Amino acid sequence: QAHKMENDNIRNMNEAHTGLFLGTIGEDYKKYIGSSFIGQTTRTFIDIFASFITKYGKIGPFDIENNKTRMTQRWDPNTPIELLFNQINEAAEFSFYAGHPIADNNKVQAMEVLIL
Repeated sequence: QAHKMENDNIRNMNEAHTGLFLGTIGEDYKKYIGSSFIGQTTRTFIDIFASFITKYGKIGPFDIENNKTRMTQRWDPNTPIELLFNQINEAAEFSFYAGHPIADNNKVQAMEVLIL
């Protein structure tokens, strides 16, 4: 019984995320998504989203430079240090998925500069 409830919850969350995502994109994109999953009986949100990003999520040189700028954006020391950690980590994650990972020593150096 508990296992069935958990599966139902997962299915409901998957359907909710999928519906919200599909509600934000245009009809042309929906056609691509629909055609790329023909013959599959289970499409999870992560499958749909990953397929969409693979096809349309192009990152160019300006995006990479803007990400570096966001990473080194001035941090207010009156705010929690976690905000700075998040700033650095989000930039590092973006860079990783863009195929241009930021080396650990560069992340540490950026943090040191912003703290000092």
